[in-house]
Amino acid sequence: MSGRCKTCNQPIMWATTAAGKAIPLDVEPVPDGNLVLDGGTARVADMFSPPGPRWRSHFATCVDADIHRRNRRR
Repeated sequence: MSGRCKTCNQPIMWATTAAGKAIPLDVEPVPDGNLVLDGGTARVADMFSPPGPRWRSHFATCVDADIHRRNRRR
């Protein structure tokens, strides 16, 4: 699923983490991305990941990322 970031208006695509949570990704893969897509699931790339495109979480590039962060209580 794709769309645009609500605050910076950049194009994003949505994936799901292994924990079942939604994560926004930048649309274009990047050589230094730390995520691979396995179906619709975003997984952290490691030395065992197959070669191929890598993505970056939009939280890493969004100029308004702090607006989207939740205050987590322990």
